Amino acid sequence: MKKIIKYGFIILALFIMVNLFITKSDVFAAQTYGLTDEYLYNIKNRNSGKYLNVNYGTDANGTNVNQFTDDGSYEQKFAIVYSGDDKTYKIFAYCSSESLSRVVDVYRPLQNNANVDIWANGDDDAQFWKIEHLGNGYYSIKLAYNTNLALTAYGTGNGGGSGTSSTSIGNVFISTYTGATNQQWSFIQTPALLTWDLVTPDKHLYYEASTSYLTSFNTAVNTWNNLHSGLIQSSFSNVGRITVSDYTESNTNVVGETSSSGTIRFNTYYMSGYGNTERVNVCTHELGHALRLKHRRELTSVMYPEVSSMTALSSSDIWNFNKAYLLY
Repeated sequence: MKKIIKYGFIILALFIMVNLFITKSDVFAAQTYGLTDEYLYNIKNRNSGKYLNVNYGTDANGTNVNQFTDDGSYEQKFAIVYSGDDKTYKIFAYCSSESLSRVVDVYRPLQNNANVDIWANGDDDAQFWKIEHLGNGYYSIKLAYNTNLALTAYGTGNGGGSGTSSTSIGNVFISTYTGATNQQWSFIQTPALLTWDLVTPDKHLYYEASTSYLTSFNTAVNTWNNLHSGLIQSSFSNVGRITVSDYTESNTNVVGETSSSGTIRFNTYYMSGYGNTERVNVCTHELGHALRLKHRRELTSVMYPEVSSMTALSSSDIWNFNKAYLLY
């Protein structure tokens, strides 16, 4: 099994820091009708109006998957990843390493009324789902191993962690597909946003830069300013300015970091060996964090948590930023 490096937020004494790592990955993307590969979605049950939910967002094998009232939490966000087979996907839980680790999984044996949980990503038949559009804005989510079995929610109440039977209120499981409304789901694109940003009340990001990568940084600034004119501005006097600087550390795989205390830092140990394209990617990524954007799984996104050659904003980066801008 391919090992996937985990990424996350480091909580320090007085501030939160977001890191960008140096590992690269192969590009893999595809899409199907009505859905976009690697996009982040809320998955809503037609019968109950409640959202697919990882119980308390606990990132552990066997955590129960249920339905719950929309609360905007990370445990209700999922990235769908096309497997390359007709309409077949894996469903990654965003609460697990920002959609890079655990997936929606069926507890064995794979039979009628088997429970659904999250489990480490692998090649198991319990983790592949055939998602089919029903022509009415809703989808069936069937176990690819046996398409007679579909994702089903019981009742209209909120589920829990211990109620794992097919008759536990709010529980999600697989059952024989009948087309009933509790087996129909809608996919609603959802943003990936931090709980903080470094934007001032006048909706600008002011900075003071002392970095060896100023040319690349200025290119990144222009990328965001082309999206919203004057958004990011250089200032040596504005009280709300952030500081951009360099540091050197070899005993880490972190190439860039942004903190809620108002700093962006670039690790010269790696940056000095990069070409301009990779440097621009790092700078654009870190400015994205300063603007409130969280990591995304999409390989075409500048907010993917590993260094890449991506320097242009993807359609989802733009969509995500527009959601963040409303909160400044």
